Amino acid sequence: RMPSMTGVEFLEKAQKSHPETLRILLTGYTDIDSVIAAVNQGQIYRYLSKPWDSVDLSNTVDQAIEKYEISKELKKKNIELAKALNDLKSLDKAKSNFMILINHELKTPLTSILSFVGLLNESPLDDEQKLFVNRIQRGADKLKNIIDDVLLIVRAETHHLKAQMSPVSFENIEELLNADVKNVLGYKHQDIAKKDMGSKVLADKELIRQVLNRLIHNAAKFGHDNTQILIGENRNENE
Repeated sequence: RMPSMTGVEFLEKAQKSHPETLRILLTGYTDIDSVIAAVNQGQIYRYLSKPWDSVDLSNTVDQAIEKYEISKELKKKNIELAKALNDLKSLDKAKSNFMILINHELKTPLTSILSFVGLLNESPLDDEQKLFVNRIQRGADKLKNIIDDVLLIVRAETHHLKAQMSPVSFENIEELLNADVKNVLGYKHQDIAKKDMGSKVLADKELIRQVLNRLIHNAAKFGHDNTQILIGENRNENE
């Protein structure tokens, strides 16, 4: 109760000019109206009445400093999080642009190459020409598989991947394998052995195809010659 303004009015002004400051009110007037006004208008951290206890006052100041430091650290972390969020948004945009680049700048000309290779295969060729065309075909197919894998990953990470669910059977799993995988299996004289593969599952056939081709290709590539690759079905009790 100062001559020109009350302590509550002073703290209210301080709150506006220094909003991050923690305010502690020391007063000899303990009526409830003063407390309510101090909390509502001055937004004080603590209210201490005179005569105060020195230990309580010291603890109150220590706690206020700790809270202030935590608030300052939290503000710093929020700024860092906001920056990280902006970086992620920029990364997502870069991934989307990369997906467009891959799709148009690589996949489109590759489709033309595969089309002309198909036409060459239908033309009369000597043995050497067939060998060259076959190598072009294998290289283009391999590049197409890599592009498809990259596009799949980017679409998944940018949430553009939409699964087309349908019943998929693994009984004739050989039909899901691409030419590159079949070539590796043939070159290494490897066979696929199936165990309990009669049932159907609800999945995206193209995604399953890509996963299977990648798994079997790796198994064939790093497996020994003249061996079998075992593929089995395993269901848990809740399915």
